[in-house]
Amino acid sequence: MTLFVMVGSGLMGQAADFLRTVEKKELTPAELARLKKGEVLVLEEAKGQRMRYVMAKVWIDRSPDRVWKTLSNQEALFKGDSRMKRVKVVKTIPPRTQHIAYTLSVSRLFPAFDYTTRVDFLKPSWLIQFVRMSGSFKSFKGFAKLKPIEGGQQTVMVYALQLDSGPLLPQFLVRTVLKSSLPDLMREVRHQVHSQNPCIQAIPEPCPAK
Repeated sequence: MTLFVMVGSGLMGQAADFLRTVEKKELTPAELARLKKGEVLVLEEAKGQRMRYVMAKVWIDRSPDRVWKTLSNQEALFKGDSRMKRVKVVKTIPPRTQHIAYTLSVSRLFPAFDYTTRVDFLKPSWLIQFVRMSGSFKSFKGFAKLKPIEGGQQTVMVYALQLDSGPLLPQFLVRTVLKSSLPDLMREVRHQVHSQNPCIQAIPEPCPAK
């Protein structure tokens, strides 16, 4: 996680426009209050088009640097997620690109999916972008964007995904499954960030005892 074109380290077309919208849009006080309570906000964007983003927002009580450190190690990030059966870096292209192979079991309604993505870690922009290279799915593309809040001490992560599984499954069903599964995925990411980066105080999860 919408026409997503990778050119070098950038985005083009509708995906770039959507990313700019995400970067400019401020969280409302009501949204931030819900996020700080531990909710994961999930919604669809680009309505009226067949291929839509499904987007999730999660609040993490760590600085973007700490969130980035956890996200950058994809093999360790998903070890606690039972749906990710395999995550393996198969190629590294310095300084910021990896080819990563995944085996994903997203729902009992679907078979396991095996696919390889190109992932670009663009730290100055707090942006991780990915696109399918081979394997399952007709299209699998999107990004994770970190937004510093509270003076840079906490982070809101925006995760956007567009997935086309091909002609066998209708898009509305794919999006329905994504919207139901993304909250658990976002909570697992937050848990991994918190557990790998102990702090003095964490909300909504308490810090480990000293």
